[in-house]
Amino acid sequence: MTALLITVALASLVGSPHCAGMCGVFVAFATGAPDARAIPQRDLMLAYHGGRLLTYTLLGAITGAIGGAIQTGGALLGVQQAAAVAAGAIMVLFGLTAIARHIGLTVAPLSIHTPFKRLLMNASAPPCPCRRSAGR
Repeated sequence: MTALLITVALASLVGSPHCAGMCGVFVAFATGAPDARAIPQRDLMLAYHGGRLLTYTLLGAITGAIGGAIQTGGALLGVQQAAAVAAGAIMVLFGLTAIARHIGLTVAPLSIHTPFKRLLMNASAPPCPCRRSAGR
């Protein structure tokens, strides 16, 4: 139980700057605006929290829809299990690398094989308007 309380306290301390930076600006604007004195504080707080609720709900729905589409696509292609294993292995590899560097071991940079690297670079590059079709 003590470990849980310490974890919650540390997470709260670490999350406080995020909250102050993201939400503090909106609260300061709502309560410090020249017209804010004319609006009841209850209405300002309802607008603030309602806007937060709506924003987080929409972002969660969009993210969930994207994740669901990726999961369905992976299941249809039959690569879901292999992708999960590969993602897990990559996370473990990066974690072990970070630990090794933290304790002072020299770790060579990870290199990606050229065909796979080319595939990633082509997939992430924006389409070039200068390329023309070969049939021209």
